[in-house]
This record gives sequence, structure tokens and C-alpha cells, in this order.
Amino acid sequence: MKNSEYPKLSELTSMRAIARPVYFKKMENFVSTNGKTCVALHVYDGYSTIRVNIFDVTVEVLHNRGLSEKNVYYCKFSKNEKGFVNLDGDPSPLKDPDIRLSDFGQRIEQDADELFSNLLKLISMVRDTKYGEDTLSDLAVRILMGIKEDFVRSSAAISMHHEQEGGLVLHSLNVACAAYYSLKVYKNLDAELLVCGAALHDIGKIKEYKTDELGYATYSPLGQGLGHMIYGIEIVDEYAGQENYNKERVELLKHIIASHHGELEYGAVAKPCIPEAVLIHSLDDADAKLNMFEKIYKDLKPGENTEKTLFGLDTKAYKPSYLK
Repeated sequence: MKNSEYPKLSELTSMRAIARPVYFKKMENFVSTNGKTCVALHVYDGYSTIRVNIFDVTVEVLHNRGLSEKNVYYCKFSKNEKGFVNLDGDPSPLKDPDIRLSDFGQRIEQDADELFSNLLKLISMVRDTKYGEDTLSDLAVRILMGIKEDFVRSSAAISMHHEQEGGLVLHSLNVACAAYYSLKVYKNLDAELLVCGAALHDIGKIKEYKTDELGYATYSPLGQGLGHMIYGIEIVDEYAGQENYNKERVELLKHIIASHHGELEYGAVAKPCIPEAVLIHSLDDADAKLNMFEKIYKDLKPGENTEKTLFGLDTKAYKPSYLK
């Protein structure tokens, strides 16, 4: 039985239980409100990810039972009237010969190399020599060519948005394109600084994350300790020292990387202090959230809200009734 022939996890309701193969993306310990150690199990059916809480157990106990991340198991799920998903019985080893591990991979639909080429073309369109022959565009192209292999493979996130192989190059191109077309409205912006900043704002994610063969990202050993903004600045410094780039413009490029999360409470190293940084923060946030809606709409029926407030959106998503 092929993966597409099983019912989707999105079809799970309080009136309908579902049994199907799922990929164990992540298992993590957490403490419940009554102080007991429990496990949050994140499972993926090839279409969407859901969280299942397993109470009074630890990840170590599940490992001793033969269960581990990055494997496929056959599970039975039910949902209570409050919308919480339960795991009914113990997961069992997969015995369906038609199910392959690759059925649960996460990759963008577009050709990542083509997206990369389009990003380089966009950068070349804003090349500006009035600050010197060694331009920010030259620097941006040099950086991207130097990190191409990791850049085109990397996921853009562990969860939230563009969490798939090739997600980083897709997200970066989206933000850079939006920045470029914004120049038609905001004519006083520095086009080269804006587009190069948009293209490079997330380059540090190639060091913050490790993307496996199925397109899933996890933190590198110091990924959470330093974060992609610090890593991104380090990458710029590494390449900027090779030529005679305008030092102030390089510093402004690093400021865009450091401030693109907008607020310190959201992980920004600094708050945006130039208009180009303000715009890139907004475009980055918009592209991330629009990608979240794109995924949500695949499983949400027209005219319905999601059952829960969504992390990252801080609201329940609604799908208009006239959409398919």
C-alpha cells in the first residue's frame, strides 16, 4: 500500500481514528503541568506534522523500547474532543513493502540550482560602482558561490517555515525578489544594499543547522549557542577581507543580517537602524508567515479555522470558503 493510499493525519477527528505509517521527526522530553516528565513526539505523514504528547515516560525509555527519531513506524492515532491527539497502543515496526523512507522526505518542488542562478542574476542587476569597483554585489556573489553546496541544500528552519531541503535558497530568493520590486515604490532606498542584504540575511543557517538526506534540519552542536546571525556576520567577514570593499557598506550589510529578526526578544542581535534593514525584517517575516499559510491551507477545509492558535502566527488561521 503506497503512502498516498493511507488516510492523512489531517483527516483525524474525534469521530475518526487513523492508523498509518509515520516518520518520527523528533522526540523531546518536557515537564507537564503536574510536574511529570513526558515526551513530545513529532510525527510526519508525508504531508503535515503533528505533535503527540506521551505522558509519564521519557525519551530514554522510548529508546529502550526500540523507538528512535528518523525512523518510520506504524501507529494508531485518535483525537479527543479537546483536539489533543493520542497515540493508541505501541508503535510497531513498518512491514509494508510499498512504503519507503523517501516517501517522508521534505524537498522544495522547484529546482534549487535554478533558484540559485536567479538569485545571482538579481544581485547583478543592482551592482553599483559609485562606491568603488569592488561592490557589495561582487561580495554577495563571491559569498554565495563559496557556500553554494550547503546553501542550496539547507533547510530554512527546523520548524515554522520552509523547513525542507532547498528551503533556504527559496526563502532567500523570495525575500530578495520582494525587496527588488519594493524599489519601485520606495525609490530612495539603496538598491544594492537592500537586495544583497535580502539575499544574504539567512546565510548563517548553513552553520546553524544540519540538513539530513531527507531534508530535515537539526541544530549543529553550537547552532543554538551562536545562532545564524552571528554565523552570517562571520561569513561576511571571512569573504570581505579578500578584496577592497567599502568598509562602511560591509558594516551596513552585516547590520542587516544582525537585525533582520527586528526585535531583541525574537533573537535579533540589534534592532534595525537603517530603512533597508527595516524593510528586510518585514519582508523576511512576511515570507515566513505566507509559507506557513501555504502549508496550512493544504490540510484546512474551505470556510474553517485551525483548531488551535498557531505558534508563529499567534492566531487561528482561516481558509476562505471560496478557496479549493
